[in-house]
Parts: sequence; C-alpha cells; structure tokens
Amino acid sequence: MPSMCESHAYVLRHGKEEKILDDVVLLKPEKGSVLLRNLFGDEVRVKGQVQEIRFTDHRIILREE
Repeated sequence: MPSMCESHAYVLRHGKEEKILDDVVLLKPEKGSVLLRNLFGDEVRVKGQVQEIRFTDHRIILREE
C-alpha cells in the first residue's frame, strides 16, 4: 500500500517538539510568521521561522519567536 508523502509540522517549545499539524501540503513563509495548510484546508500560522525540514522523515520543524 503506497504511503502519503505529506509532512507533519512541529513547533519547538521549551526544547521539545510539539506536533501542530498533520498532512501539510503548503508551507508559506510570511513576514515574521509561517503559514501551514493541510490536505483538508486547515491552516495554522506560527509566529516564528522554519528551523529545519527533514524531507526523508516528512517533518517540518518551526521555531517560535
């Protein structure tokens, strides 16, 4: 069975990664924040920036400011 290739988004809080959104299909950096949208149209905006993206793990790590 083929697996989905969408990523999962996490935010770094107090040194730990907290999952904030599954099935991310859009990541849009904006001035001072990052907008994420998933397959179902749910959106999350994080005040901060991208820390790293792990393509092979399908993980997006954001750092809050």
